[in-house]
Amino acid sequence: MRVKSRATLAVPAGQHTFKSGCKSTNKSTEHDEKSKSMSFSLLTGLRACAQQKDLYQVSRIHTELRNSGLLQKDAYFGNTLVSAYAKCGALMKAQEVLDGHPLRDVVSWNALIAGYAQHGRGKEALSCFHRMQSEGLSPNAITYACILKACGLMQDLHMGERISNEIASQGLLEKNVTLGNALVDMYAKCGALVKAQKVLDDLPIRDVVSWSALIAGYAQHGCGKEALGCFNQMQREGLSPNSITYACTLKACGLTQDLHAGKKIHDEIARQGLMEKNVVLGSALVDMYAKCGALTKARKVLDELSVCNVVSWSALIAGYAQHGCGKEALGCFHQMQWEGLSPNAITYACALKACGLTQDLHMGERIDDEIASQGLLEKNVVLGNALVDMYAKCGALAKARKVLDGHPLRDVVSWSTLIAGYAQHGYGKEALGCFYQMRREGICPNSITYACTLKACGLMEDIDIGERIHNEIASQVLLEKDVVLGGALVDMYAKCGALTKARKVLDELSVRDVASWNALITGYAQHGCGKEAVCCFQQMGSDGFSPNEVSWSALIGGYAKQGLAEEALNCFCWMQDEGTTPTAITFVSVLNACSHSGLLDEGQVVFDSMRLKYGIMPEKEHYTCMVDLFGRARHFDKVMRVIKIMPSSDYPPVCAALLGACRKWGDVELGRLAFERAIELDKCNPAACVNE
Repeated sequence: MRVKSRATLAVPAGQHTFKSGCKSTNKSTEHDEKSKSMSFSLLTGLRACAQQKDLYQVSRIHTELRNSGLLQKDAYFGNTLVSAYAKCGALMKAQEVLDGHPLRDVVSWNALIAGYAQHGRGKEALSCFHRMQSEGLSPNAITYACILKACGLMQDLHMGERISNEIASQGLLEKNVTLGNALVDMYAKCGALVKAQKVLDDLPIRDVVSWSALIAGYAQHGCGKEALGCFNQMQREGLSPNSITYACTLKACGLTQDLHAGKKIHDEIARQGLMEKNVVLGSALVDMYAKCGALTKARKVLDELSVCNVVSWSALIAGYAQHGCGKEALGCFHQMQWEGLSPNAITYACALKACGLTQDLHMGERIDDEIASQGLLEKNVVLGNALVDMYAKCGALAKARKVLDGHPLRDVVSWSTLIAGYAQHGYGKEALGCFYQMRREGICPNSITYACTLKACGLMEDIDIGERIHNEIASQVLLEKDVVLGGALVDMYAKCGALTKARKVLDELSVRDVASWNALITGYAQHGCGKEAVCCFQQMGSDGFSPNEVSWSALIGGYAKQGLAEEALNCFCWMQDEGTTPTAITFVSVLNACSHSGLLDEGQVVFDSMRLKYGIMPEKEHYTCMVDLFGRARHFDKVMRVIKIMPSSDYPPVCAALLGACRKWGDVELGRLAFERAIELDKCNPAACVNE
């Protein structure tokens, strides 16, 4: 030990200094290694937090980076921090970091642009893109891909085409499949489907993402047939669909109501076990079956889903409502809430449609209150329209008008819905008033508006306004393929008694259906032109249109209105001989004919045949006809028996019919009771309702 110690002391001064310098270098190296380790740890932590969207930890690491001065030394730290905030959805914070970043480059800007695009904020993404270029930075392939996504979000086709031209001029598409896919997606979202298809066809490399983007575009814009064509072509090229492809293609099956193709896709999905935790795919299947009218299958799929959400339930509710099953739709609406899921605007709109179908005003009002409490109406025009429609269909027209007047986003659909409601309930004057107010607000009518307004003209027998609307329709060439509008024109002229014009319109229609023929038949019958009505009825059959029960009822109803009971009963027999089953509406027309002509025995036979022969339970309108029939014949004992067997006599027309009979035959006591009851049920003068 001593020798060693002496040797150490004998070392020359210069060598001793060298050793001392080595110690200093070792300390510096150790410091650098520690600094590198800390930097690596912070960067690794930042990326992990961004993946987990842990905003709290990202903020904590941000503080460490700022305190250590690393943000000022290396652009990589600032870029990663911008990206982390953007991925966490803290876009204002990401923008703030970038604005204060002295070393920002195209990577930093890309991170922020991607964040804005990812979170649906296309306008801000485009603004960042312009700022980046103003700083002299050139976009790269990643920038272009992100900005194309923003153009798709904004449906900014002009900007998208500019970017497309820049990409082409730089030859970036040749080896970049992501950029090609982004271009297809942008054009598809902007509705430029021909261009989207061309880009895809020209891509040197296309994959399942390219095809899915195009299929989604076609399906989104209602081109179901084209979407299915792309799906089949993709598979012919040897590419396997993924969950997104299947979801978009199922939407196309729903659009085209191609249940066969939808079932095949369902089998593929089941075979690959893709539905286990994929709620989007499950919802798409429910929606496809519902749109195809396979409601039992749609319900079965939903019941078997391991995870259901508000989208799945809304798809089923929409399907039931779309196919007229209002009761089932409301049942699903209640069950969804019972399972703890809160409805969204789409769910509410579908449930309101169901309320209109079932005329459940009480439930409709409850949903209205829920919507109001959540403030959903302020920016949702569809929901506002659904509310107007529900109130109109339930006959609460004052409430429908109030909703429309208070709706800041009312459009042609809102007005058309209210006009339809007024016309449907016989308020022609109010319907026409809405039509004119809509025009004063600068909103142009569409085919549905015109059809509903023509119905109002028919109610008012206002042929002048009807002709003016006809001229507008003709000037816009709307009749070419719109069979509903054509039928509405025929009906308007027929109701106004302009039967020659009605016939001329029908003869000139490029497309006509049973409804157009029915309108003319009804017009002839109601204006006493029985021969022409029957002739028209026969011509309809010779033109290849089979008369339906809406045709027979029109003919019978027309004869009934003219008091031609024998002709009405002959038509009724003819209808049955032809194998057409009468409906509840047909029986109302026949019973009215019997009532107005005093055919007691015939009326009783027809009434009894409803239940015994056809299994149709009499409704309040049928009972009213029988009260009127017996009342006109002074058979008050039979009148009282009919009233007693009615499920409910709380129906103003019944009291009005009885009151009319009492007035005719001078039965003061019974008349007084009928009058008091009528006043109690209906504040208007019931005597005015009697049609003798």
